[in-house]
Amino acid sequence: MTESTTFSETFTVTADNPLVHGHVVYGRSLLPGVGYVDLVLQVLARHGHPMQDVELRNLTIHAPLVVGSAKRALTTVEGRRGPDGGWRVEVRSRRPEDTVDVLHAVATVRGCAPATFTERLPLPVDGAARRTTLDEIYTWCREYDLVHSGLMKINGVVHHRAGDWIAEVELAPEHQGTNPAFLFHPALFEAGLLGGGANPTPHPPDPRPPPNRAATNPRTTSTRPPSAAAATTGAAGAGAGTPSSKATTRRAWPTSPTRPSSVGSTCPSGSP
Repeated sequence: MTESTTFSETFTVTADNPLVHGHVVYGRSLLPGVGYVDLVLQVLARHGHPMQDVELRNLTIHAPLVVGSAKRALTTVEGRRGPDGGWRVEVRSRRPEDTVDVLHAVATVRGCAPATFTERLPLPVDGAARRTTLDEIYTWCREYDLVHSGLMKINGVVHHRAGDWIAEVELAPEHQGTNPAFLFHPALFEAGLLGGGANPTPHPPDPRPPPNRAATNPRTTSTRPPSAAAATTGAAGAGAGTPSSKATTRRAWPTSPTRPSSVGSTCPSGSP
């Protein structure tokens, strides 16, 4: 990374943004948690820190970025050098009625050597004990007042096997041209995460943030999936960050209770 001590970029997010418009929680349109990952990575790339040269760690969401109809939010991504040589990156916003900035997300960033992940999944998937379509998962989400539409609602199926699950996800045909706008496409990213939440249990967890409280996502240790736990294949081929409208992700079920592994992905199409 370069020696500059800070960078900052501000842009406008409105309710017409396809990520915000297609992601409604408790009747409020808000930026998906996965949107922060791509947003931060894109700003870093524009300031001389390409995705393959950085690791995004400890992403924590403090408050949802909510944008009402006919409203706008000036959103700022700012990075400053930390005492350990990494970067502390904050995402803040201010609406016309706000008197102070609202802190939405904080992450740490470190430089790293580029890596290529060569693990691939054998396709078609076999050995599944059960299959759940994304349409079924979206229906389950609506029961908890989490509604996906437009860009954020995609096609796919989750294959449940004895020791893991595999999610095959693909953008709807009308949105397949959007993938070059993102480094981590939020719709593909979130669908893979929702697939993990579809583990067949008698009482699945509520996918919504608690009412009247800041929405805090699980912490992600890195934007790069550990090769022993996950692999992604599809039109992207080898390496990370190549645009693709289709992806297949495998995740092994933990053998003992662990903290959630990651939530993250891309932001405002056309905004940053």
